Order: sequence, then C-alpha cells, then structure tokens
Amino acid sequence: MIQSQLQQELLEIQKKNQELAAQLLAKRIVSSEELKRILSPERSKLGEILIKEKLILKYELELALKEQEMSQKKLGEILIERRILFPFQLERVLKKQV
Repeated sequence: MIQSQLQQELLEIQKKNQELAAQLLAKRIVSSEELKRILSPERSKLGEILIKEKLILKYELELALKEQEMSQKKLGEILIERRILFPFQLERVLKKQV
C-alpha cells in the first residue's frame, strides 16, 4: 500500500514539473537549451567546479562541507565567510554550474 502511494505521489510531482517546464518555456523565462541544462542529472557540483577552477583546495572543500552539515548554510556562503572565496568568484562559478 505504501509503495503505491509513493508511486502516485511521484507521478503527481512529475506532472507538476512538466507543467512548470511548459509554463517557463511558454513565457520565455528559459529557453529549451537552458531547461535541458538545468534538469540534466550531469549538473556539476559546486565544490567540484571550484576545485577544477583551482579556486579552492580539496581539504578546504572538505572542511566547508563538514561545517555545512552542522550549520545548514550554503556552501558558497561558508567559503565566503571563511575568506576562501570572494563573492564575485562564487557568482562566476554559479553561472557556469547552471
């Protein structure tokens, strides 16, 4: 019984997501290419991009991720507070992420 309820809820969520995507496209809020990129499961994680761009070191990411687990803050916010990253760097990387 619980399994069928979960399946029904997942179907409802998928339907709502499809409706939202159609509205975003119809109102030209996003292009189809942007929508595909946003919904892609291959979307890179922020930390991976920051390391690849040589903006942070792996150990800095690990420490920030541990802090994130305890504080529930956003990763970028933690990195800026720790002065590991400048706001303009975060903004630039976030644009690449999407």
